Amino acid sequence: METITVLDGEGEAWIEDRDELIPLKPGVTLVITPSRYCETDRLSEVAWRLFEKSPPGWGRIQAICDFVHRHIAFGYEHARPTKTAWEVRSRAPGTPRRPSGRR
Repeated sequence: METITVLDGEGEAWIEDRDELIPLKPGVTLVITPSRYCETDRLSEVAWRLFEKSPPGWGRIQAICDFVHRHIAFGYEHARPTKTAWEVRSRAPGTPRRPSGRR
């Protein structure tokens, strides 16, 4: 991967874009660090497959945002406090279903 997020342990983060470190806005680490709601071990491979050809840095971030806006919509009727990013992704419109319930 060409784009790496570097955390300094004090809440600051950067995107490494080739030889340049680009600082991210304060507070962004809250939304980019793994949590029980975002299974990075399951989503990393899918994300790389979807966005590896995107331009590194902000171009890739924009491609991810565009994908989310095209494929995922919030609805209270579908929400629950335990729903994870993997579940949302696997049920998004246009996502192929695998036989035997495996995603």
